[in-house]
Formats: sequence, structure tokens, C-alpha cells
Amino acid sequence: MGVSMLRIETGRYEANGICGSHGIPVNMRVCLFCSLSKVEDEIHFLLECPLYLDLRRRLLSVAEDSLKLSSLSIEGKFQAIMSSRCELVCKALGEFVWAAFLRRRRQFKLLFALKIKKK
Repeated sequence: MGVSMLRIETGRYEANGICGSHGIPVNMRVCLFCSLSKVEDEIHFLLECPLYLDLRRRLLSVAEDSLKLSSLSIEGKFQAIMSSRCELVCKALGEFVWAAFLRRRRQFKLLFALKIKKK
């Protein structure tokens, strides 16, 4: 739906350096919180970004038990988790997203504070 606060979406509105124009190219909307240089999209947020590794463990444990994820590609894992109707998976997913966005907000505050301090 295009309503997440991830850079894949927010990058549409970032200044791109061209006078009067907005939006940075998708391949430049990389995650600001890790060194993987990957676009911060839903798959990166949910399954790849090291910032959320500890939070992700419970979700993946519950999902693996219910959905048998080990043989799936990362895209397959994402789709299986996001389309699951299993109550335990849905609850674990909700808990992960809530905790991860709280952590992400704290990291943004730290990042912003560092940028202000450098000026």
C-alpha cells in the first residue's frame, strides 16, 4: 500500500539534488542502519537487516515451526510469513514489527543527533 516508513517509500519524497524535483532512484534508497548497502524495503527490514537480528529470532523460530521455511528463498520466506493465517505467526510478526519500528525510531533519533552535532 506504500505506507511504510521504510526508505523504499520515503525515498520518493527525498530531495534528489535536481532543482524542483523530488525522489531518489530506488537503488539509492539504501538502509541507513546497516552496512549491507541494500535497499531498505520490506524484505530487508523483515529478514535481512542486522539491526533487528535479535528481534527476528522469535519470529523466525515460530514461523519455521509452522511454515517450514528452511527450503525457501528469502522472497519465499517473506511471502510465506506475510500471507500466513497461523495465529502464532501473525502474533510473532506483529510483535517483531512493533519492536523493530521502535528500535528504528530510536536509531533515527541518534543518527539525526549525530548529524546536528557534526554541523
